[in-house]
Amino acid sequence: MGVNLVPEIYNLSIQKVHFQRKDSSTPRPPGVQLIKNGSVEEGCISEGTHRILVFATDIHNRGNEDLKIGNPRVRDDIFEPANHMPHGYRMKKEFYSFALKDTTGKVLAQSFKRPYCIKDHSTYSCENQGISIGDHDEYNTDQICQFIPLENIQDDEYLLEVTVNPNQVFQEDSYDDNTMVKRIKIRGNIVREIN
Repeated sequence: MGVNLVPEIYNLSIQKVHFQRKDSSTPRPPGVQLIKNGSVEEGCISEGTHRILVFATDIHNRGNEDLKIGNPRVRDDIFEPANHMPHGYRMKKEFYSFALKDTTGKVLAQSFKRPYCIKDHSTYSCENQGISIGDHDEYNTDQICQFIPLENIQDDEYLLEVTVNPNQVFQEDSYDDNTMVKRIKIRGNIVREIN
């Protein structure tokens, strides 16, 4: 078999937040949360106040081999310098792609994530990256680019699609299970999963 990466989506919510560059000194508008986490520098969103769909994601390694990445500082085939990121580097290509689709599959909004640290909870770290067999990496709702902008998205039912390793940066035995889709309903600032 080999490495087999499978995503999971959970903790969905809708938030109204104000994004700024990390070095910005512009005052925050009253009544909204300020986010200066590098999402603007990454190009996931523009500066300003936005309504966003936020969610957490996990990457499970369901294969029979570890995903072994190693030290990102010496892996310039995969990583590049990025001063706005916590460790000063990030992946060159998207490791996650996010899409909000209507129920026919038409893409209405999308985003991406280029992480700086891919690590599990047992073996690997940000300095020696990877995901062990049966373990996972997780991205909480407060992390860089961990959302989809909801500009012009009305109350309705949608498909939330998350794909891990969409550019096939890492070799896997199968890419068939790299996408997870959840049917959701948005009403105002409430989002819920539909079975």
